[in-house]
Amino acid sequence: MPVHTVDVHQLRNEVIQELGHLPEQALGFLDTHASAHFPEHLGGQTSGFLKRSIAIEELARRQPGRGATLSAASLGTGLILEGGNETQLRSWLPRLASCEEIMTICMTEPGSGSHLLGMSTTATKVPGGWIINGAKRYIGNSHIATAHGVIARTDPGNHRRALSAFAIPASTAGVSLGDRNDLMGLPGFSIGEVRFTDCFISDEAIVGREGDGLSLAHRVVSRHGKPNIGSLAIGLHARALDKLVDYSGTRKLYGAPISELPSVDREIATSFANLYTSRLLMYDAVSSLDNGHTNEVGIGIAKLTASSHAVKARLHATTAIGAIGNHRDLGIVQTLLDALMTAAPSGTEDVILKRISEHVKRAPTQNRPTTPTLTS
Repeated sequence: MPVHTVDVHQLRNEVIQELGHLPEQALGFLDTHASAHFPEHLGGQTSGFLKRSIAIEELARRQPGRGATLSAASLGTGLILEGGNETQLRSWLPRLASCEEIMTICMTEPGSGSHLLGMSTTATKVPGGWIINGAKRYIGNSHIATAHGVIARTDPGNHRRALSAFAIPASTAGVSLGDRNDLMGLPGFSIGEVRFTDCFISDEAIVGREGDGLSLAHRVVSRHGKPNIGSLAIGLHARALDKLVDYSGTRKLYGAPISELPSVDREIATSFANLYTSRLLMYDAVSSLDNGHTNEVGIGIAKLTASSHAVKARLHATTAIGAIGNHRDLGIVQTLLDALMTAAPSGTEDVILKRISEHVKRAPTQNRPTTPTLTS
């Protein structure tokens, strides 16, 4: 596969121009970028994963709730991309690309999160299809979606083939919505509970083969979840830095903007250095996806770094400008609440660090740096 190179600055300028022409209401912004990462023969673009990342980042920088909506909209789509057969690809992707359809990914439950094998939602085989029963919680785009990508238990065992994946229209009998979670971060983002009660679906609804659910879920999280959440965090980081720069440039002390104070300079520079690092890690990780390689460790590190730096960005802002940084009207406190929403989805810090550690310990001995032998 040829290696694609791209001018990130040019791609960012394209995204910014496109965002400048988006409607202020409804979901018109989704169909501009929802299909960027599709295969080219299905309407995608050469640098689609990178463009999707930048689009989520720049949208979150302007309107955090909408950035989260775009981020979540790519997850259900990811399930079809990763596991759909040719019929499902041809049926679902055009409608997902145009946003005629918005599909969630339903994994998290009231009693299980990152440990997918702990889920209790079941899919029971019956003649001609399956019966789904269970509830999913903290589902992004829950109350605006027209379809749900569902991971459910098809075997009672606790093994890698115990789960399967399904694509279920929201209008299917037995599908209902529970509470819309009233969270403090990302106002305007639809996140809530989806319930399945004796929900019959045909055999054609299964994505991949029976037992593929766990592996598909991991692929969706690795290739779509972590990059999207990390990109959302980068946009929120940039938003906090923008607020710091704007305020410190207009707030005067002793006749000069406080941005000229060395202590404020330090906070601005440190926050930007962290933002720069987060972007480098994420752009490298998603560019590997565009070149046909899933760098799972790199993606995990990028997501972890971006989320952590987004939280720190608010602390840099309040350290620089003092107590007024906690004023509601300034919006810096809201950036912290928004950034905290990126910590758990697609893998908590503990889970990602565990995966990184496992990778390091599996690495062949010859790939590790050697320690010189010291002689007395």
